[in-house]
Amino acid sequence: MSAPRSRAGADAIRPPQAIVLVEDHPELANYLGQRLREYAPVVIFTDAESALAHLRQLGCRALISDVGLPGMSGVELCRQIRMNANLAAIPVILMSAMSSDASRHAAMDAGATAFLTKPFKIGDLKAALATG
Repeated sequence: MSAPRSRAGADAIRPPQAIVLVEDHPELANYLGQRLREYAPVVIFTDAESALAHLRQLGCRALISDVGLPGMSGVELCRQIRMNANLAAIPVILMSAMSSDASRHAAMDAGATAFLTKPFKIGDLKAALATG
């Protein structure tokens, strides 16, 4: 009779989960995707609904989303993630060109791990990922 395999052992050989990036501006999405691939594979979506469907099936290491998206906003995406017990622990970094306190508070109230105002330095995003 063989010994049971430990779940931790199975997880240890799995590749790292991807970072999910939700950004509807192709140039920014491509730039951030290239820079983030230093840490993990990156999956890019242009809308929150597609990203949420992906998360429900595969999860992710971290989610980075623009606030202003077509359809569901990044803030609402964050709320949906926090309300799902299977996804709630995912670090969520929201980014926006809106630098108002109201935008920042809305993001943090939705459960965002961090909020970055565009334009930001790539080092700020990497720091948010490291602490997320």
